[in-house]
Amino acid sequence: MLFRSPGQKSPSAASVALGGRGWRPRLGFLTSLVILGAFASLILLQLGLGRSLYQRGFLEAERRDMLARSRHAQALLEQGIRQLSSAAADYGPWTDTWRFVRGDQPTYPQDNFPQYTMQRFGADVVLISDVQGRVLLQLALDASRTQTLPAPPAEVALAAAGGPVWNARGHEDVTQGYAMIGDEPYQWATAPVRPNDLSGDPVGWFTMMRRLDGRFLGDIGHTLDAVTSFERKTGAPWQAAVPLEPEDRKSTRLNSSHTVISYAVFCLKKK
Repeated sequence: MLFRSPGQKSPSAASVALGGRGWRPRLGFLTSLVILGAFASLILLQLGLGRSLYQRGFLEAERRDMLARSRHAQALLEQGIRQLSSAAADYGPWTDTWRFVRGDQPTYPQDNFPQYTMQRFGADVVLISDVQGRVLLQLALDASRTQTLPAPPAEVALAAAGGPVWNARGHEDVTQGYAMIGDEPYQWATAPVRPNDLSGDPVGWFTMMRRLDGRFLGDIGHTLDAVTSFERKTGAPWQAAVPLEPEDRKSTRLNSSHTVISYAVFCLKKK
């Protein structure tokens, strides 16, 4: 038998009171603020992470794009110097060139180098020197590239005795590289002059050069949809002529046979 005081409710009655519709859980005001703050922090954290991931993805895509453009620029530079090398390999070991150096074919320049021939090879300058380093032929296209003129003395000096092209010349094969006059880089390729049968020692050297000037930069910039420039650097001599290699995602180092001047960097910037 269960005894209870007169004012005590029965367990069943207490259960009904707790489970009835009138019961409502109540949270403190501070507890509500904490929950709301935690929820807001979670949202902000997710937004921050999403933005960070988006930015990282965007920067990575931009890096890949600039790297692709840099490689494209490198390919264009290599294509240009291969074009000069191919022309030097054709004109150097050729009997007509050999005869000109020996003084037996005075009409050789007019017969072989009108402006459209130089344009076809992408050349701005043609120089032929003898074994003493005296430049016998010095032709250059003018700024409009529509007519040939005598090459400026600074360009002639590149292939004359003591110049960077002269110092790097080979006695058997085509030599190629880069040189600078002031702040303007040049591509060059030179080949020993021999008759067609390659007999005997070289009687001179045939050199073709291309100015990497504003016109050249404009053409590459248009192709790559980028702003292009050469920046001259100091503190390190140029090395012997070697294939170009990317310096970073926005530039390409220009290596040269020149042993005195400093190196230059070809730079790309998105428009």
